[in-house]
Amino acid sequence: MQIEKRNEMSGIVEKIFPTNSVSIVLDQASEFTNQLLDQNILHSKLIELVTVDDLKLLVPYLSVTQNMSLTKKNYKKTEKSIISKLIYGHHFNRHSPNFMDKKITSLNQMDRAIILLFRAVLNNNSIIILTNLIDTFSITETRFFIDFVTELTFQLNLRIIITTNQPELLTQPQVTPFNKSPLIK
Repeated sequence: MQIEKRNEMSGIVEKIFPTNSVSIVLDQASEFTNQLLDQNILHSKLIELVTVDDLKLLVPYLSVTQNMSLTKKNYKKTEKSIISKLIYGHHFNRHSPNFMDKKITSLNQMDRAIILLFRAVLNNNSIIILTNLIDTFSITETRFFIDFVTELTFQLNLRIIITTNQPELLTQPQVTPFNKSPLIK
């Protein structure tokens, strides 16, 4: 019964949120996140929830590369290759040269969030939910992060859902906005 309910909810999330896109859900009262937790959807093999608390899971004395290797599953070579291209390519390397060699302690919160995002990708999740991670970013970091995540969704055929407390983030041009939880009936 529990597995059927989880699969049904996973299917609903897949129908609501478009593939190859970033969706932003205004979740000021955490209704959307709580619904996902209540429905046990996060134990689906397709979905990974990344929270601000997960930033503590990064090992401070390890490099970015070493932290990214701490995934639950064996990742596909194509995903690792695409991530490497994105990092070492024009888009990311200008922001943070030698990013992969840096120690976690030298990174800001946005860079740490990107590592958690990469871990979720390397865990072969096709739906990644980032809860309130971008609420602490500066305007410049938020724009960079959304651009980067948008590029990642197209390269890897993902659905990335970002929850936020900030209504102004719903106006980002390259995202699908939701003023409230789309799971509320």
